[in-house]
Amino acid sequence: MRRRSTTSRPMPLRLFVLAAALLLVSACAARQPDVTARACRPSGPAVASNCTESQDKKLAASVVETRILDVAKPYIGTRYRYGGTTPKGFDCSGFTRFMFGQFGVELPHGSRSQVVLGKPVKREELRPGDLVFFDIRRRGRVSHVGIYLGDSRMIHASTHLGVVVDSLNDPYYARHYYTARRFPQLTEEVLALLEQQAANEQN
Repeated sequence: MRRRSTTSRPMPLRLFVLAAALLLVSACAARQPDVTARACRPSGPAVASNCTESQDKKLAASVVETRILDVAKPYIGTRYRYGGTTPKGFDCSGFTRFMFGQFGVELPHGSRSQVVLGKPVKREELRPGDLVFFDIRRRGRVSHVGIYLGDSRMIHASTHLGVVVDSLNDPYYARHYYTARRFPQLTEEVLALLEQQAANEQN
């Protein structure tokens, strides 16, 4: 599988085609996103451009969220294993590394190694696919990581429960939340894979 560099490229314009393909190929998803957001009502070329860009970003986020859930679903319940990076057992950064690897994006093992990569993201601007980091030990440094899914949810390898979906609003995680990082190449890879699937369906 090809590995992506950290250089991003423009968001594909065929997102609605990809979304349609996604609905066909991901019937086993945990839930389907609503991609029929209320249409914009532009009053000029500049506003129309901004409106289209906003819709594309929202649709891309829905596609990424659903695809991550599709890929991650078989691993929910996988036991926690310190240093683990395979379905035999994951630690937190081993799971994020494994998941990103499914989309051709290579990450190092270790939450402190992952937190220095990507682009910083404010909590109120989180999108599906962003990595969310926590200072569990309250020492002023990262000690846990998960993948944001949208709707204040994340999927991660919990020390006690293994791979689970939890809420960022849970008092425990809200109290220990540290920062988040975005990897545009993850979105690009997800969309590229779906585009390829759509092309294969037409052949």
